[in-house]
Amino acid sequence: MAAEIIYRVLRSMAEFEQVAGLERIIWNMPAKDSLSGDVLRSITHNGGVLIGAEADGELVGFTFGFASRSGGSWRLWSHATGVAKAVQGRGVG
Repeated sequence: MAAEIIYRVLRSMAEFEQVAGLERIIWNMPAKDSLSGDVLRSITHNGGVLIGAEADGELVGFTFGFASRSGGSWRLWSHATGVAKAVQGRGVG
């Protein structure tokens, strides 16, 4: 049976760095083109959210968004969602 997927808000610098590493793996991108842990920390400390998906204690996916304005209304702008190849097709994203 497949591992249960657990979702939770990520809050620590170590978790932000894990997301940055996972982003590079998912999209096969160099570190210079990916988000840094510092940028993710800034987003989450200023109205954004970063949610991780874990299977067997391992980060296998993430989604994040940040506060934005359109006209006079505030909204949460969903910016990116990534899922590790091993769990794609399981409804993680």
